[in-house]
Amino acid sequence: HDARTHPRLHMRVPDRVQPFTYDRLGEAMVGAELVVMGVNSLGIDWAAARLGPLLPVGLPVLFLTKGLAGDQQQLQILPHVLRAGLPEHLRDTVHLAAVGGPSIAGELAARRHTCVVVSGADRTLLDKLANLLRTDYYHVWTTTDLIGVETCVALKNIYALAVGLVIGLLEKEG
Repeated sequence: HDARTHPRLHMRVPDRVQPFTYDRLGEAMVGAELVVMGVNSLGIDWAAARLGPLLPVGLPVLFLTKGLAGDQQQLQILPHVLRAGLPEHLRDTVHLAAVGGPSIAGELAARRHTCVVVSGADRTLLDKLANLLRTDYYHVWTTTDLIGVETCVALKNIYALAVGLVIGLLEKEG
């Protein structure tokens, strides 16, 4: 298997991109401007445990992972779950941001137009991230409503399932 070919998309990773496995995370963060995190929602605690000892103070983390986490008492957005899992000295200093929008990896890799919102608390960081991420096909807006964006992006999947279910039931009934 070619390490420069994405295993699911079967597209070649550009030569200017250096892929790293998770066991080389510390090496990957040397000189980095940003950590982009895309683990599945069940991997947030794992990611916090791996990032925590290595994450330099001030290095922002951009979330791609979507979902909500509950503990029988309340729901939390996943960036807040990650923050709680980091070492105490990082919890109040880590800058978290998240991407929300109809962006599918395969479509993005094929450079199809899409629009996203980058959300977080730090307006200066959001503007920097938007400028860093924006291309002629990846259109980026910003908002400081992290909780609103993360909640809406997580809940849209429930609505999509419900709409699909209704369509299926109506088709079944003719």
